[in-house]
Amino acid sequence: ACVEQRFEYPVMGKSDAPGPWASRPADRPRDELPKISVIGGTGRMGVHLCAAWAEAGYTVTMCSRSKGKAQEIVNELLAGKGYQRRVTGLNAGQGDYCVPPCDAKDWRLKAGDNGTAAEADLIVLGTMYEKAWPILEEIAPIIRGKGKKILDMTNPFMARPDGFGAGLPKEGPQAGILIHKSRLDDPTCQW
Repeated sequence: ACVEQRFEYPVMGKSDAPGPWASRPADRPRDELPKISVIGGTGRMGVHLCAAWAEAGYTVTMCSRSKGKAQEIVNELLAGKGYQRRVTGLNAGQGDYCVPPCDAKDWRLKAGDNGTAAEADLIVLGTMYEKAWPILEEIAPIIRGKGKKILDMTNPFMARPDGFGAGLPKEGPQAGILIHKSRLDDPTCQW
């Protein structure tokens, strides 16, 4: 469990990468790296991906329905505290938030609401499947024709204890990426 491991991680410098961090890629000017936005950035996968990409040198926006919620997490990460939170309630047992403390002074990490995601080169759909299309549909007029890259981590699945998951679609594609690609209908977009 994360709480018990909270202080077991060493504080990391940029040149060494113990613990969960991969080694930094070969030097590449930050201006050449795509800007990344993570819709669902305050969820378990989103927080971890935002931290990992910021540690790797990318400019990352953690997006949420509420910019304030994302800002609280970003503040903890940028302060070098990491982010640990036990998941309770209906989703308990599905994994906790366990980003270790580390030196984040060089990170380019900021908070935004879901609409902010349209500003990025690479948009990550990190929400539950049922939430992804309404958010993507909202920003679709802004991103269509702009050659955005979209990383779709969503998939329909069976019911979860919290009520999400309506099962697989009866007809048509059953992978989130195929459904969202078809609905967005933007030939300039790379999936």
